Amino acid sequence: MKQQPTFQDLIAGHVRPGAVSIIGITGQAGAGKSNHIAPLAKAQIESVGYPAEILGLDVFFKLSSRARKAWLNEDGVDPEELTRRADQMTWWDFDRAQSALNDLLAHKPLHLEGVYNRADGGELTGEVHIVPPKEGMAILFDGVAICHLQGMCEIAYVHTPASVRLERLRARDRHRQGAEVLERFRLTQAFEVPYFHSHWHHLSCWLDNSRQDPLVLSSLDQTFALSEDGLPGQIIAFDEKAG
Repeated sequence: MKQQPTFQDLIAGHVRPGAVSIIGITGQAGAGKSNHIAPLAKAQIESVGYPAEILGLDVFFKLSSRARKAWLNEDGVDPEELTRRADQMTWWDFDRAQSALNDLLAHKPLHLEGVYNRADGGELTGEVHIVPPKEGMAILFDGVAICHLQGMCEIAYVHTPASVRLERLRARDRHRQGAEVLERFRLTQAFEVPYFHSHWHHLSCWLDNSRQDPLVLSSLDQTFALSEDGLPGQIIAFDEKAG
């Protein structure tokens, strides 16, 4: 019987001297992609003396958080346009993201200015500078809507129960208050669930992120993974607390 690889085995398998390997890390908002899995993978790769960098899809947001909120709530916009704006696929510049991945795979330097900066409240004040060395490197490309992009040698789905993701988002987005946090979560759920149902076949592995050392799963049922997993009770309790 073939033994299931560990997280360390999975990451080490993409250390390819002389090449740029792009490892996709995806999952729903609050799953721990950016704060746990990507940094852990980067540290694992660098521990064997191989360069690694993290590139987040969010650097390809077209608007700052502040500008996007105003755009979504603009007065006098017809319902059809409001529906289009609410579709999160319109929020990112996917052509720019794909071009960046292509350049990195071709060992071309990537330099981006005026990009999304979470540390600055979501303003477009960030900068990305990655220069692939001759000996090669690994890129940890993390984000929700990355599954339809090309060039990744692996796309790992990070699973965390919905109730845990809600708590993490509440702690992370402290600038949002009360019901605004819940509304934001519902908005992300409305986009993420159909997106992953449509692109589940692009995933190549699954990670259980409910533990410090992520567990590599042989498979993950998409209906289970994308369910609310006990969340309705959490929502009721949160609504009562907020109200």
